[in-house]
Amino acid sequence: MAKMVENHFDGLVKFEEYIVLLDYGAKIIIRFGLTEDNCKSLEELDEIESTIRNILGNDYWGILLGNSYEKFGFNSSKMIDSLINIDLIVDDKVVQYKDTSYSQHIKRDKEIIKNILNLSSQQKIWEIQVLNGEDVDALILIVDEGIVSQYPNEKLFEREFNIGELKIKAICFKYNRSFDGIVKAYFIAEQSNLSVAHVIMKYQQV
Repeated sequence: MAKMVENHFDGLVKFEEYIVLLDYGAKIIIRFGLTEDNCKSLEELDEIESTIRNILGNDYWGILLGNSYEKFGFNSSKMIDSLINIDLIVDDKVVQYKDTSYSQHIKRDKEIIKNILNLSSQQKIWEIQVLNGEDVDALILIVDEGIVSQYPNEKLFEREFNIGELKIKAICFKYNRSFDGIVKAYFIAEQSNLSVAHVIMKYQQV
């Protein structure tokens, strides 16, 4: 799928990475970057990301990485606060999860991981990152929705384990509204034909 996107844009867009959301939508996010930084407006970036979404179809979320937006005012240091604002302001109804062709596979993997880590019902698996050239093969991020933090990335525990020959690290964080904020941002972008970074910028405080 990523190659289809790259081919459509004749080299302007390149695949960077993918992550898998488990409890938050059972969906794969494919991230892309730009090979040339010559976009003249946010609207041009919106059009590129909307086209990426159209090519990938409903089974995937495709996004451009935030560094493409920095010259238009995107500030990564304010991103967490922006996501919290989104969660506080935007109605939960904007989130409309739909099954994909691979949803059942993700749900089965989720149950395997939860059993291995003995996670409670309030501990949700946020995402899986596939790592290359690292000490571990994959990173699993978990959110404990029963323990709320005012600060991002407050760790509760960190564990390493193996599944077959794969070495995996799991990190559990205290819950912060930014987790739900980014999911809402994905849906707002999709429903409004905007890029995710543009949506986040709309809620970015000066």
